[in-house]
Amino acid sequence: MRNLVIAVFVACLGAVLYLVLNFFVFERQKPIFQSLSSLPTHWNLKDDLSLRFSDESGIRSYSVEVLLDSQILFSQGEVVLNKPKNFTLSLPKPLTELKDGTTLVYKVCVSDWSNTNFFAGNTTCVDVSLIIDTSAPQIEILARSPKISRSGSAFVLFKVKDLALDSVTLSNGKNEFRAFRHHFDGIVLAPDEAVYGAFVAWPLENVLFEGRIKAVDKAANSAQIALNFPKNLTAPIRKSNIRLKPEFLESKLRSLLEQISNVSYEGFADDKERFLFINEQARSRDSKQILEATTTTISNKSYIPYGISPFSALKNAVVVGYFGDERSYYLDKNLVSVVYHMGLDLASVRNAPIFASNGGVVILRQYLGLHGNTAVIYHGFGLSSLYAHMSDSTLKVGDEIESGDIIGYTGSSGWAFGDHLHLEILVQGHAVSVQEWSNPKWVQESINAVFEQARARLLEQNMLRGQAK
Repeated sequence: MRNLVIAVFVACLGAVLYLVLNFFVFERQKPIFQSLSSLPTHWNLKDDLSLRFSDESGIRSYSVEVLLDSQILFSQGEVVLNKPKNFTLSLPKPLTELKDGTTLVYKVCVSDWSNTNFFAGNTTCVDVSLIIDTSAPQIEILARSPKISRSGSAFVLFKVKDLALDSVTLSNGKNEFRAFRHHFDGIVLAPDEAVYGAFVAWPLENVLFEGRIKAVDKAANSAQIALNFPKNLTAPIRKSNIRLKPEFLESKLRSLLEQISNVSYEGFADDKERFLFINEQARSRDSKQILEATTTTISNKSYIPYGISPFSALKNAVVVGYFGDERSYYLDKNLVSVVYHMGLDLASVRNAPIFASNGGVVILRQYLGLHGNTAVIYHGFGLSSLYAHMSDSTLKVGDEIESGDIIGYTGSSGWAFGDHLHLEILVQGHAVSVQEWSNPKWVQESINAVFEQARARLLEQNMLRGQAK
């Protein structure tokens, strides 16, 4: 019995020693390296780049070798005496000047304070490849619209030169706009050059416009230039007073609220509450869905590669509501709501066919609370057109359309006082003056001429480049 007790004691002691040695003294967990995904592929040599490691037994030492063309350019290492459990290593910058495009490979090894591996500890090694890029992008405006007006828009085509471009954006001083890569047939560019284009908006709610273009490369080098459009500060705003008749509200609101899920006619105290819900909350809901469609589903593909036609969706149409109208709604002589009309209302015969003026792809097609049966078509360079209050449409999201195709038919769906088409033009979610886009003279001078001038400028540069060789 005594021998059995001794044997059990020895076994237990051995187990405890084994656990202690393995989990505390001879711990075998290698230092954990935080993912490489946070590191750039290019380095401007101005910003510090760091690698992060962690280990429960503490970091003992590190070593760094910097290789150029498989040859060691320099190396360094150090013992870390304070045994940190979290350790950040800044990559050493090369002491010699290197050309842009040079690739450096950093071989980094970090060891911990474990006594495993004959007291050498556990070691983690990683290789990091970085391309040296110290030059900022170069931006050159090729052509732009001659001016921009408040509530309107403008177009610009420009060239960016850089080894590894990451992002190109435009700004009006308040809102940011994505730029889109563009290719002209027959134009040859250098490998580090690319042409970009974008429409930029000056929304009605913005008092000022301060345009600029900004380019950032993969090494975080950046450059920006001013987009100096001559500016027209005035915005034509017409004011109108609309009297809401009780009989109209009863018939329209009841049918309209039935179209909106989770909302009932009887759930409101009176017609004023029902009207405010439609005119303000439903309008806000519509705006969010339209904004999402016109900012997240747009792509680099352009359906207007050489120019655009004026938007003229209805034949023999009469304008019954202008963009920028300030509409004041009255109920029983009391002002209940004021909103701005962000489109152009066109009326023709009942159920008139709506024609596409330009090619594009359908990015939204559904019934919206205020807009009724609605379709949004994306044309390119951030430009979209919206068609609302339709009685019918066979379009679906993803359909590609051509100029002359039928989009749908006019109607009075949604918050409409009669059969008509509500047409909006949107630049990356911002509604802009439809009067401009339906004006042939403005379209030619502000859009189509920009394509022509940019192409001519690139052909001239190609010719000069060829003469220089």
